[in-house]
Amino acid sequence: MKIILTMILLSALLSACENGSGNPPVDIETNGGLNGVEIVETSDKYDVTQGLYYVHATIKATGKQVFRNVYVDATYYNAMGHVVAQSKGEADLVLNPGEKDVVETACFFPTSSDMPTRVVLTTREEYSK
Repeated sequence: MKIILTMILLSALLSACENGSGNPPVDIETNGGLNGVEIVETSDKYDVTQGLYYVHATIKATGKQVFRNVYVDATYYNAMGHVVAQSKGEADLVLNPGEKDVVETACFFPTSSDMPTRVVLTTREEYSK
């Protein structure tokens, strides 16, 4: 009986450390960036089979300007606050006023214990040289 109670308590403790998808919780923050483009929604998913952590950011052109070559940069931090990885995702070629687009970034973390605890997203426009 003690073994069963111990197993139940251990299971409850472990599940409290994870989010509903069974993966460690990650805080996603947005950090301004490109004036006139706003990140209006975020979501994430960890693909255990491939070790890929995906972050999706819905961006919206909030002004009257047309944007080209918009990127969402993702900076991944560990529990100590150190940068552990960076990635970027590209929006559609043109983002017209009022339009939205979903931008995906992905980064390789071999196991869920390698996952970051925080991700900061920033928008920017990249020009060809």
